[in-house]
Amino acid sequence: MVKKYFYYSFIGMVFVTSFSAFITACTKAYTLSPLSSAAPTSTFTPTATSIPLIQQWSATYPEGVAVSSLGNVFVTSDNPSTDCYKFSSTGSFVSLVPSGDIEVAADSLGNIYYGDVTKMTDGLVYETSWTHTSLTALATDSTGNFYCLNVGTPFVQEYSGTGTLIRSWGLVVGSATGALNTPTAIAVDASGNVLIADWNNYRIVEFTNAGAYITEWGSAGTGPNQFRGPEGIAITPAGYIYVTDSNNNNVQKFTSSGTYVSTWTTSGPSMDVAEGIASDSSGNLYIADWGNNRILKVAF
Repeated sequence: MVKKYFYYSFIGMVFVTSFSAFITACTKAYTLSPLSSAAPTSTFTPTATSIPLIQQWSATYPEGVAVSSLGNVFVTSDNPSTDCYKFSSTGSFVSLVPSGDIEVAADSLGNIYYGDVTKMTDGLVYETSWTHTSLTALATDSTGNFYCLNVGTPFVQEYSGTGTLIRSWGLVVGSATGALNTPTAIAVDASGNVLIADWNNYRIVEFTNAGAYITEWGSAGTGPNQFRGPEGIAITPAGYIYVTDSNNNNVQKFTSSGTYVSTWTTSGPSMDVAEGIASDSSGNLYIADWGNNRILKVAF
């Protein structure tokens, strides 16, 4: 399936007296059921052995995924409207949060960043918001700072948790070393280094948090360490890096230094446009399977 992007205009709006009241109203109007909480119909298949899913559940055209420090899962959708959904770690629907964009990230302090850009607690208490245009992805680091990945230059902007701009970098467009061409995902490892999925160059590029080039890996193709659409990056507590590919419909595992380990796909049904990916504190992974309208929870 080729992913289709949709654009909408607002026809009408309903005004409520508070952010919490709006969330309550949306929650009452929306229900969502798991696909299967006990017996998933798919399995993840790496290059050698097959590992069953822990769980899967319904989510309409899921794009971004983030897991809070409390273990709750936040999923953004791009159709029929751009919203953010909160689930428990077992896939039980909790609430609908108005988003306005498909980006979402969680920090270690219990905060959620979504849209362009709103900050709230895991308990859906609104904290603050900022206007940020041309945003394509969000990430956080262990110090509570958050990173905006942009469509154009500067590609990366780092902010404090209160929204103060710390630094901007990534000014070169192209395929040269350290350049980027249509970046789609960003993640920050335990050392504070920044990994970016460089879509049109079919690679993952690693920088320091100040923007100094460290290394890169990947090339165009369908084999090991090859990409046709690197879409999401997750880093587990053990330091392994997982990359979703929305055109190859797989997940590749790498060491913290970028050495290829294995490739994972699904069967029954196969993934259809693998989008966002996130890790919880136990190393479980949550994958947005856009074309199959589901979230996959997998123990790698």
